[in-house]
Amino acid sequence: MAKGEEALDKYRMAQLLGLGAKGRREGDPLDFRYRTAAEQFRMIEDDQEPLIVPYDRAAREAIAAIQRDGPDRHLLRRLQPFTVPVRRAAMLRLREALAVNDVDGVAVLTREELYRPDVGLDVDLLEGRSIEDLII
Repeated sequence: MAKGEEALDKYRMAQLLGLGAKGRREGDPLDFRYRTAAEQFRMIEDDQEPLIVPYDRAAREAIAAIQRDGPDRHLLRRLQPFTVPVRRAAMLRLREALAVNDVDGVAVLTREELYRPDVGLDVDLLEGRSIEDLII
């Protein structure tokens, strides 16, 4: 396990923001690298990708419009209620199982049986398991 300052400052924020002895360049009291700090720092690491779940007619119509006209801001906004975040590893499993189709850069679930309104996306169904298998 990592110890010391490096473990506490993975993204070197103290140095970028000019904190501490090693923070600023010699002789430059205004050496703050806010842009670089903002680009490098993530409070919560995000390893999720959006997936559109076409579980009703409105979603299917918006997806058809993207296929016909390409994505635009208004169509993507219409699809927000049908969008679920999926971890990259789970998205990879979905893609390998051909359960996701890319429609002009938008990931769309093609195997609708993997989504249930009561529990959400159930990727374990790809292996024949179900959320109910976890109930004792």
